[in-house]
Parts: sequence; structure tokens; C-alpha cells
Amino acid sequence: MITHIAVSALCYSIPFYFPMAWFVIWLFPLFLLHLLIARQLTTTRIFLWSITVVSFQVLAFCDALIKMASGPFALKLIAPALLIMYVLIYPVAWLLISRYIVNKTKSFELSVALWTISLWLYLLFLDYALLWPFGRCEGHIFMNPLLAIAWYPLFLAPLAYLQLPIVLLWFSCITSSIYTTYKSPLLKYKIILVLLGAPWLAMAWLTPHNNPPAWLARVGHLPLSLPSTISDASGQTIIRRELNQLHKKHPSITVIVMPESAWNNANLTQKLKLDWCVDHPIDNLIIGSFAHEKENYFNSLYWFSNGRQMQRFDKRQAVPLAERITLNAACFCSNLYFQTTPPVCPSKKIRTPFFVPDIASFMPYICSEIYCNAHPDDHTNDTFLVTSNDSWFMPHFQKLMALAARFRAIQWRRPILYVGFHYAQYFDQSGMGHRIATSPPSRIIE
Repeated sequence: MITHIAVSALCYSIPFYFPMAWFVIWLFPLFLLHLLIARQLTTTRIFLWSITVVSFQVLAFCDALIKMASGPFALKLIAPALLIMYVLIYPVAWLLISRYIVNKTKSFELSVALWTISLWLYLLFLDYALLWPFGRCEGHIFMNPLLAIAWYPLFLAPLAYLQLPIVLLWFSCITSSIYTTYKSPLLKYKIILVLLGAPWLAMAWLTPHNNPPAWLARVGHLPLSLPSTISDASGQTIIRRELNQLHKKHPSITVIVMPESAWNNANLTQKLKLDWCVDHPIDNLIIGSFAHEKENYFNSLYWFSNGRQMQRFDKRQAVPLAERITLNAACFCSNLYFQTTPPVCPSKKIRTPFFVPDIASFMPYICSEIYCNAHPDDHTNDTFLVTSNDSWFMPHFQKLMALAARFRAIQWRRPILYVGFHYAQYFDQSGMGHRIATSPPSRIIE
């Protein structure tokens, strides 16, 4: 029976590393349910499954926390170790509680129903409340099994019609129905599976294919990272040279977007004008950087048009540990993550769009603002402009961040222009990806 634990853990974890194996995500609950019904889901097996899954799921975060931290390596390991122990609490608690409840009933159908509800509630908790002790009641998308399905976005079509909690319940019901069909020869279980699966497949079949907007041909991606030590003059010279090269290769471009933290200092706060951008063929430049105002330090996105600073957006959500002091552990966080820069201050300003002339109205979001928010933080229909600093993360997670942008485009039913250092792409409301011009060879999600 240890094989069931291993197969279930791998079915849940592998699609997040190799998204082309997205279909096996449907199988991970079946093996757990089989052990549960057979009364063979022991405490040891619960811990083995949980530690395997959690280790796979948070590995990229642990690696990034180590890279971001300062000080001795042993000290850098503290935050990742605490993160693993914290996240581990929830799958262990979920499976222990599920086992206790199911063991109280002798009905096969009631046991399956109770398991389905418990799986649904667990997945909802991950998406909406996993990070609740860290200052905000929020979850994150990177343990949601539906995210793996984003590799084949047509199979996320139900999200275009129904809210995420309903689709997660539907997913849970289908996985349980697959198990009952396998376990029992009764015709009614096969009929239930068909009734559950057919509408999902029909929605995927009927999803329309949209053409990209015409303005997309005028938008480019510059995955350039400038360190905080570089002088303003040198930084501007490098950017101008890159813009010139992009213009030669893609003469239709009039807007360039640089990712989150592309210019890694706060000097742009005082730059109300970039003289070298005046009358440049690429007359709109959106740069991820920072801003320093009195005691506050912001993670920001600047928009320059014809050299003049038009607008600045400051991130409204800060990541625990790496961006803000967490759990009142000021000394610990400062020694690890804030020796060279202060903590990021979440902005309280209302989110307002960038009205780029003759292009589009972009609603700016920075990185975790789409990954941790369950709902959009604005009330418009503008295209999302999402920038992220994916350079901190492992290669598989860089791709996963782009997939999460695709997922949100479908879930929130609004197109997303996603720009990171390693991936940049436009996702329409159905999740279809469209290329944008970039300086290195294009790296996109098919």
C-alpha cells in the first residue's frame, strides 16, 4: 500500500514540474480514497504523503528564500525549514480529520461523499487562506490542482462560466466518481461519471478561439535587469541601446515593458523626465523598479511616455518574509532579508490604469498580487498588465508563474499581458497564449 502513497504524491506533484503531464493530476485523490475506504491510511502513510507533496510544492519557494537571504548558510535555512513545517500542518490535519470522519461510517457512498467534501474544503483553504497567519487572510494558487490543467487551457473552460469554488467542487466530484466507477461494477456509478464529465468536455469543445488585439504587435518585452550599483547614466545608456536594437528588429513596436524590479533601485522616484527617450521611436517605456518616499519603500511600476514620467503604480500587496516583516519577527527578517534594502510598504492608493495612447488601458499588477489575491483588486474591464521577477525561481517554477497568469486570465475573464524575465506573453480570456516581441529568443507557453 506504500505504492499508493507514492503514486498519489507523484500524480499531485509531477504536473507542477512537467506541465505536459497535466492529466495525471486527476488521479492523485483516487489512491488516497482507496486507502481511506480500505481503512489502510495509517498515520505513518499520512505523514509520508504529506511531507513528499509539501517538499515538492514548496521547493521553489525555499530555494528563492535561500537566494534572497543574507548571512551564513545555516541561518538561511531557517526560513525554508519553518515554511515546510508550517505548510505540512494542513495536509496532515486534513487527512487525519478525513480518516476520523470516514471511519465513523460504514456506508461506501457516504464515505465517498464525505471524502469529496473534505478534499474540496482542503483545496479551498489552500487557495483562499493558506497564508492567514502572516498578516493577511490569503492563499496562493501554486498548490491548486487546476493550475496544472492550465497547460491545456481548453480544459479550464468551466472557469469561464463558474466561480473557482464551484469548479473545485466539480473537480473533486469527478475524481471521486472515477474511483467509484473503478471500484464498483454498478451501472449507476458509470452514469454519474458521464453526467459529471460530459459538461466539462462540452465546455472545452465549445470554447471559442480569439484573435489577439491589433495593438499587441506594437508591444515589446525587454528582460533586462539593472543592479542597484549601476549609475543612472549607465543604466539609461544600456536601456537606450537595447531599445535601438529592438526597434531595428521590430520597427512596429512603440511600447516596451520591463519586468518587476528590472531597475533595482529607487532612483526613478526623482526622474520626472528621461531626456534620451524624447522623440525615440519607442515612445512608451514601462519599467519595474522601486520608489522611496520618506519612511516608505515601494515596489513600483513606472510609465514614461516620450521621456516624461506619466504615472507610477505602487504594489498593494507584499510577500511575507521576503518583502515585509512577518509575525513581528523584525530582527530575524531584517538580518536575513533587509540588510541592503528596507521592507516593502504595501500601497494604500487605489489601483488606477495606465492609459497608453493608441494601445490599450492597462491595469497594473505586480507579481504576487495575482498569485495571492483570490479576486481582482479593481472593478474595471481593462487588460491586466502583470509584471513579475521570476529570476529568483527555479526553471520549472518560472513556467508555472506564466501558467498561473493564464489561469487568472480564464478565472477573472479578462486578458493578461504577462511580463517576466523568462516568459512574456499575452493571454486572452480563454487562456490562449499570443507572442509578443522580445529581445532574446521568445520563450512562451504553447
